Formats: sequence, structure tokens, C-alpha cells
Amino acid sequence: MELRQIVSSNQGIAQVLSRLAGGGHHLLAGVSGSQRALLLDILVDREQAPVLYIAASLKDAESVLADYEFFSGQKGYLFPSRPTLGVVVDAESYELEAQRVLALEQVTAGRPCLVAAPAAALLELLPPPQHLGAEAMTLKAGDIMPREELTARLLRLGYQRVERTEGPGQFSVRGDITDVCPPGGQPCRIEFFDIQIESLRAFSLETQRSLQPLDSVYLGQVRLLVLNDDIRGRVLEKLAERARTVSPLFLPQLEQDRERFARLHYWPGCQLYLQYMFDGAWNLLDYFAAGKVVAAETADLLQHLDLLSGELLERHQALLEKGKLLPDVQPWLTLPQVEGKWQQVPTLHLTLLMRSLKQFRLSSLDSLSFRQVPSFYGQQQLVADEIQAWLRRRATVVVCGAGQQLARFLKLKDIPVHHGHIKQLRRETVNFVPGTISTGFELLEQGLVVLSLNELAPRRQREKRPPSRERGMTEGELQSLKPGEYVVHSAYGIGQFLGIVTRDIAGVQRDYLYIRYAGKDRLYLPTDQVHLLQRYLGGGDKAPKLYSLGGGEWRKVTTKVRESVQKLAFDLLQLYAKRRMTAGHAFSPDTPWQRELEDSFPFQETPDQLKAIAEVKKDMESRRPMDRLLCGDVGYGKTEVALRAAMKAVMDGKQVALLAPTTILAQQHYNTFSERFAPFPIKVEVLSRFKSPAQQKAILAEAAQGKVDIIIGTHRLLQKDVLLPNLGLLIIDEEQRFGVEHKEKFKQLKGSVDILTMTATPIPRTLQMALLGIRDLSVINTPPEGRYPVQTYVMEYSDQLVVSAVRRELDRGGQVYIIYNRVQGIDAMASRLRNLLPDVLIGVVHGQMSEGLLERRMLSFYQGEFQVLLSTTIIENGLDIPNVNTVIVYDADKLGLAQLYQLRGRVGRGRRRAYAYFTYRKDKVLNEKAQKRLAAIKEFTELGSGYKIALRDLEIRGAGNILGPEQHGFIAAVGFDLYCQLLEQQVRALLGQPSEKKPLPEVSIDLPVSAFIPDGYMPEQEKIYVYRRIKNAAELQAVDDLQDELHDRFGALPQALQNLLDIGRIRILAAALGVKSIGWVTDALRGTEAVSLAFRPDRGPRPEFLQQLWARNPGKFDFSRKDGLTVLVRATKEDVLPELEYVLHQFAKNSH
Repeated sequence: MELRQIVSSNQGIAQVLSRLAGGGHHLLAGVSGSQRALLLDILVDREQAPVLYIAASLKDAESVLADYEFFSGQKGYLFPSRPTLGVVVDAESYELEAQRVLALEQVTAGRPCLVAAPAAALLELLPPPQHLGAEAMTLKAGDIMPREELTARLLRLGYQRVERTEGPGQFSVRGDITDVCPPGGQPCRIEFFDIQIESLRAFSLETQRSLQPLDSVYLGQVRLLVLNDDIRGRVLEKLAERARTVSPLFLPQLEQDRERFARLHYWPGCQLYLQYMFDGAWNLLDYFAAGKVVAAETADLLQHLDLLSGELLERHQALLEKGKLLPDVQPWLTLPQVEGKWQQVPTLHLTLLMRSLKQFRLSSLDSLSFRQVPSFYGQQQLVADEIQAWLRRRATVVVCGAGQQLARFLKLKDIPVHHGHIKQLRRETVNFVPGTISTGFELLEQGLVVLSLNELAPRRQREKRPPSRERGMTEGELQSLKPGEYVVHSAYGIGQFLGIVTRDIAGVQRDYLYIRYAGKDRLYLPTDQVHLLQRYLGGGDKAPKLYSLGGGEWRKVTTKVRESVQKLAFDLLQLYAKRRMTAGHAFSPDTPWQRELEDSFPFQETPDQLKAIAEVKKDMESRRPMDRLLCGDVGYGKTEVALRAAMKAVMDGKQVALLAPTTILAQQHYNTFSERFAPFPIKVEVLSRFKSPAQQKAILAEAAQGKVDIIIGTHRLLQKDVLLPNLGLLIIDEEQRFGVEHKEKFKQLKGSVDILTMTATPIPRTLQMALLGIRDLSVINTPPEGRYPVQTYVMEYSDQLVVSAVRRELDRGGQVYIIYNRVQGIDAMASRLRNLLPDVLIGVVHGQMSEGLLERRMLSFYQGEFQVLLSTTIIENGLDIPNVNTVIVYDADKLGLAQLYQLRGRVGRGRRRAYAYFTYRKDKVLNEKAQKRLAAIKEFTELGSGYKIALRDLEIRGAGNILGPEQHGFIAAVGFDLYCQLLEQQVRALLGQPSEKKPLPEVSIDLPVSAFIPDGYMPEQEKIYVYRRIKNAAELQAVDDLQDELHDRFGALPQALQNLLDIGRIRILAAALGVKSIGWVTDALRGTEAVSLAFRPDRGPRPEFLQQLWARNPGKFDFSRKDGLTVLVRATKEDVLPELEYVLHQFAKNSH
């Protein structure tokens, strides 16, 4: 039996839904929590039409959607309000708008679905419903659609044209191929033959390779507002009229907006002119004229909208005073306008208590007999007793998301248990079903009880989080280059890449990488030597020193670096070998309590986590002391690994010490460990400056007697009065943030106890590989799926923005960071903020405070005593506070990309949507460097290259943390990638291991054939990646795969590119045969041309085969044995490549 079927049989529910079908407004009391979602599921199923749910906040809307998806098994759609309503922005994140479009597309299509929105969304002006989808198109193979027309229509729909399609809302054009990724749809590759669509194929954003063929593709709009020519013309006409009558105050903004409408397909802020575009005022309710609306606690919603309307009025006035908005432009609806629209839409008002609703004429008032269920606080016996009482009353019990442990316990009590699905319930049984809901409930009349983890284990709600894409840069991103970037040539040193140029030498065209060196030195590097080149990454903003081509300075620098990495590798290897020889404590296999702790983990482990846990346990169970480094961003699950290691140690009677660099981080760890270990007789203590001397003394005394199992603290734990007689495991959080003397103490401990070191700084893959075999590393790269991307906005600073953003966050119970990176003016800024937000508690921190005061302030903020923290960038490497989900950065143009990346990373740590506002003072004159940085900041809203470079810079910092600060100068001297290459070579040499990849012997090839990638066939920065792929190919299959990929991604291959791939195949065949060079020989006297193949000593085809070849093909071949075998093959320039490839295949069958 289905849960929906059980609840639908309730007479009160059936009656109220029947009344709602007849129209009007109806109030239903006695409903709260997940019960709302259950009613929504029944309503959508009954109406078979779109239903709008209006919540108090975005968080409430998301919670109801999650419950609805559990009950219905169908996808729900979120319509978030614009957080910048009434504020002018320069750039904005795309994800939020994509959600809005996707939701309304379902509604205008009339599909049965639930759309949930916060009440604030009702104040927004929207385009009329008939506008949505008017420009959309469905394409099929065989359709006539000129490529230029498709490009123009995609731009109108709001798609962003890029060189490589990597996410929703993007498209790219390469010859006969257009890649496009529609929001919420399958990425599609469209291949043309002239003006006809020849084929449609799905493709992978990860690999860029085609997948299965598609019958059709729907390309809807990316943004709610599509500025087609008619709309733009209408707005331009009205702006021209207003320009003749408006006050001079408004003319600069008017002219700027006129220019934008004339030039752009979309720009943030164009929606302010909606009333110039369309007749009438439309909002979200207009989209549900044929549907139904459900609202929760409507009286509170209207009160909230009244307050928000007042704030919007203030913003409107501020914009008018600055001349940023024309006097006759109304960017949002008033509350009376919203109420007027709402009166026309059939609505069910849900409340917990019966209450009046004077704004609407109610057609009926009813109540239901839903009842809350008690909380059990993890006590299984209490759960069993209550379940037995329910079953005696012949109830059906549904348990959502609980683990096997509770089911096993109930079976031992002879309670009937069934593991099934929400649509397959057994009466008078305890039904365990997968998935979670926000709250449980009891419906007396139907004998139904639903339990959630909120009641069973209220400390945390268990949520599934399947793995998502790992962060970091792909190989293609690392190897592509843009003109202006710095590069490292292994022989010539650091230069500046200026681009790829095609040169014609003796009638043969080839591509060369054009590189500037010191002074007037320039290098044209043939593309077959691209493997000698790497992008320069030194981990800082400073431009590197360029070297001269002829001098010996680069050779001296690389010699110094080689000596340094050799010593480093030797030291690391010695340390590793010493540890392997030392006998330590071998911990026992997992105990039942260990499994019980792991069952209580409130998430599903990611694959990276499971791998790290297995590696740590294996280390601990071995006889040598563990010294493992665990890397992973904050919130990726490192602490859970440490918790499980701690339990393993305690189960063997050992003590555990956890060292954190700050008091606040120690307190956070203490809270987490205390919570998870609460069901077990394990004593956890924290030692910090916030404990009184008497408390510290008592804790130390118990620790010395072995009565404290887990002790957590700062470097205070390293002092001489701290005695831990049974210490078996030391966990160090962020070792690089401790001082030199503390690190020396760590070195003394290594070898005697197991050590697990945790760091949130990313560690690059190249370094992981270089240290393979001499450093135990575990890396957690998989973020939780439940995290929303941080919505990022770039905009001019205004007091109205601060008030709006802070109020929005506080309204949902959150906290805010405001970054002001000047200590001198921070107190004045604090006064300004307190005047703007007189009822808000604001704390101030900066780096010039004493350590004690700084920690006390941070702890106060963590504990919720401040709502807003005004700070310098000192929080850049700071806390994990899930309740802080808005950050506002003042003068963002003055900060580096890596700093901004980390500041944005301070929010979005929990399971709530987060916002980052990067602001600048627009009226000030920005220098060229600041303008470039601002442009790069805007890329953050689309995860562009600025994001990738910032992440790479952070990885280099992480490398410095592992290798030591003394290596930083060497990394900067030769670039990070070359440094890692040198380090890996030294490590492998010391370990006696061969190189991971044996390079093919070099073959010099000089043939009279044009072989290059023509301009226009692919983006410029992709070319280097392709040249590198050809050069690195060690097998013919690799070249064949690349050829298929290029044809798939970019279309039919030009002859010059086909030649390039054929030469790649020839190089592989020749290298395997021992050919050292292939050249072109012209005999002017005889008038003959031939290919010359020079073999290395003792290599080449067998002599008897050469004799047969010469006899069978008179005049075709000549042989010489001077300085090794040389074979001449007569050929013409036109057929030289296929001829040569054929000959090499024959040689391969008959060689030594």
C-alpha cells in the first residue's frame, strides 16, 4: 500500500481538496512540518496540474521540496527570489536564474509539478507567461537551420558563447559543429552539412566526447528575460523619449542603459525596465492562473512582505537620489498589487493553529488531526516501547532513513520489520524506507505513524550525499596556454608565450610557438617540441624573471634546484625508511563499538572518504607507526576519518591527542567529538585558554592518570606539564599553522606514536605522484553533493546593498562576514555599519589584535553572540561555521584571485544557499591592473579561468606546506610543474624505480608536407593541448583515438591536420624500429626525390628482407651502411606520407 493512498483516505483531507477544486480561498489548520509536503503530493497527484507553494523563506521552500520529493518520488522545482532585487549589479551567478527558468518552463507547459518559492518572489516583476518559451526551439536531424542563425538565436536566448562548452547555458562553435548545453538538459553536439543539421549527439562535459545519438534537442531560454529585437527596439524608443524630458541627474545612467540595450543581448539590471517592454505588470502568481496555490502561515508571510516592501521603497528612493533609476520605472510590485493578484488564484492556506486571515475572503475553515511524535534522543529502548504501543493500536509505522542497527534491535524484541519503499508499505508493521524527511507525524484516524531521524537521533539529520565531480583542473586546462602567459622551456628557461604562428619555409607550412625571452631574444618552437614546454606557475602574483637564450644562467638555476630536490628526496626517504624500521603498536581490528560509531555517521561516505578511512586503519593495524597526511577542503569529511581513527585507538586502551592551531578550532573539534562519542563511555576533554587554571589542572590530573581518553587543545598540549602515559594517536590539524618549535616537538613524537595530520589546503596531483613511495598521503577531493554553488555577484558598493544582504541573511537565522581589509579604517567602518544596522550585533577582528582578544571575538561569533563579523582577510584561512552564508567584500578589486577564492569559500559550508558580494567603488579611477583583476573577479560568477588559476595558486601553497618554506624559492625559480618533475625523477632514482613512462626515442622528421592545425578549426588555446597529445602518443591507437575525438568535437579534418596525425603515426612506427631521423632527399642530377630513413646502430630490417625488397622493387629503394643503415625510398611529395607509413609497417614485420 502507498503512503499517499493511506493519507488520501482521510475524510477531512478529501473534503478540503474537493472544495479547493471549486476555486476560492480555504484555510486548513493543524498542519506543519513534513505534513505540508504530504498534502502537496496528494494535491499535485489529484489536480494533475502545476501547484505553487509559498514559503516564508528560501530555506523553508527547500525543506518542503525535499520532503515532497521523498513522498512523491517526483522532482520538485525551486523558484528562488532574486537576492539583488532593487540593486544594480555588474555580474551575477548563473545557477539561480537557471533554476527559475526551469521551474517556470514546467508551469507554462502545464506539467503536473510542485514549484516552491519564498514569499519575497511575489514582489518581483516578471515577463508575462507567453514570453517564456516564445524564442525556444526544438531541433531535429535534417532540419534546415543556417549556423549563423542558430548562433544568433542562442545569443538571444541568453547562452554565453565560449571556446569550450563546460556547463549549462554555454555554447561553442567550431567549423561545422556547434556544442550547446541547455539548462537542465543533456549537452548536445550539433553537426551541420552546409545549412542542414546532419546529426545530433549527446556529449560529455568531462571528456568532450560524443555519447549516444539524439532524436531531438530542446533549446529553451537561459534567462527569464529574452531581449529580442522587438523588445530592445521598444525600450530604446521609450528611452529616447525620456531623454528629452528627464532631469539632467538621470541622463548619464539613461545613456549608459541605452548603449547596453543597443549592443547587448542581456545585461544584469535590464529587468528594471520590464514595464517599458511589456504592457501590464506580471508576477509569479500570474503563471498559476490555471493551477493552485498553497501557502504556509499566510498572515506571517504578508507581514514579512510588508516589511520587505518598506525596505524596497528605501532602496528605490536611494537609487532615485543617485540618478540610477528613472522616476517612472517601478522595478517591483507593491503589497496591495500582490494581494490583488492573489485574490484571483485558488489557494489553500495551511496553519498550525486556527487563525483569522482578514486579507482574503475564506470559503471554508477546516482542521486535521495530525499530531507531532515525541523525540527519543537516540534511546532505542524508548523507540521500541513506543512502537509496540502503536502496533497494539494496529498502526502502520514508517521509519525514514534509519540504519540497520535500529532494525536489528527491533527484531530482537520480536517486532515485525519490513524493508521496503514508500509505495510498498505493510499494514501493522514497522516499515523501514530509504530517504529522509524533516519531521515525523502521527495521523490518528488512519492509524499512521511516520518517524524521521529528527525524532530518532535529533543531534543531526542523516542525509545522503552521493559523490559529485572532483574539483581541480583537467589535463586539458593545465596544458592549454593563452597569449601573455609565462612558460618554462626545460632547456631555455622562463619566457612569455605570445601565441601560435604559422610559418611558410620553402613552401611548407608549420605551426610554431612564439616565445619572448629577455631583451630582444625570441624563440620559434616547433610544435613537435611542445613537450619541452610547461605553463609557469610560481604561486604568486609577481611576474617571473625572463632568461636569455644564449646565457648559462638558466643552467645554473636548474642545477641548484636539482641539488635541492635531491637532498629533500634523500631526507624524506631516510625519514620514511627509519619509520618502517621502528616497531609501533599494532591496533586491533574493528570492534562492535567501532561499527556502531560508523553506523551513526549522519551522511553516506564518499568514495574518497572510504579510501582514506581504509588507508588509516591499515596503517594503524600495522606494526610500524603511522605518519599519514590527510588532505581535503573544509567540510569534505576529514574530521570523520579522524573520529574513526580515534575510536580505534581508544578501543585498544590508548589515549588520543588532537592538536588544533587555534582555540576556536579546538572548540569546534571538541563539540564534534563530544557529540559523536556521547553514546559511549569515552571521556573527551578540551584544554585551552578559555578553561580556568583550576579546570585545566583537574583535566591534566585526570589525563596523567589515563582517565581522559581523548584530549583536544592548541599547542598548550605540547607543554611539559601535559602527561599522557598511554598516548597512542596524535591528530594534528593544519600543521603548517604551528610555529617552528611546535613542529620540532612533532618530529620528536614521530616514530613513537601514530600520527594523522590533516590539512585543508589542496595538494596538487603532480606532487602526490612525485612523493609516491616516500610520503603516505590520503586525499579527499569529493565534495558533498548537497552543497549549493555560492551565488556570486560583482557590483558597486552601496549601503543599501549591505542592509539588504545582511537583513536577508539574518531573516533566515544566519550570520554574515563583511571583509574590510584596512586596519586603519576598520573602526570607522564598524561605526558606519552600526548606524545602518542599529539592531544588529557587530563584532570586529583584525590581525593587529592580541591573540587572546582575537580568539575570544572569533569564539563569540562562532557561538552566535555576534550576527555580523567585520574583518580583514584574516578569516581567509579560518573557521568552518555552517551558519555563515553571506560574505560581502569591500574593495574586492584590491585583493588577489586566490584570496577571493578563499574568502568565497568561507561561506556555503552547510546545506544552505550562500551568497558572495564582491564590491568596488565604481566612481574611483581604477588603474589597469585593478581593471584586469576586476574582469577576472567577474569570471568567478562563471567558474572561468580566474577560478582555475586561483585554485592552482592554492595548490602551490599546499605544496609549500608539505615540502617546507625553504623550497618555495626553488619552486618560484623554475615553476611548479618542472619542480615536481625534477623531484619525481630524484625520488624514483633513490628508490631504484624506472620512470613511470618510458618516452619513445626521439625521431627527427623533416618532410616537405604542410602539417599544422589551421586557424578557425579549433580555439587557439586548444591547439597546444592537441599538439601535446600527438607528441605524447606512444601507441598508434592513441593517435587513432585522438583523430576520432577531433572529428567528433570539431568536424571533418583539414588536410594539414590529417598530415599532422599521419606524421604522429610515422613517428611511433619509426621510433619502435630504431629510426633516428627521417628526411627528404632531392637528386637534382637524376631528377629524383626520396625519403631518407636513418637507423640507430644495430637496428633496422633484416638484411635478407632488404635484398628481397630491392629485387622486387627495382629503382624504388637504395641502401647505405655508412654510420648505420640508411634506407632511401623513392616517393613524391603528394604520396610521401601513405607511402612511408606502408613501408614502416612492412619493416616492422621483418626487423631485428
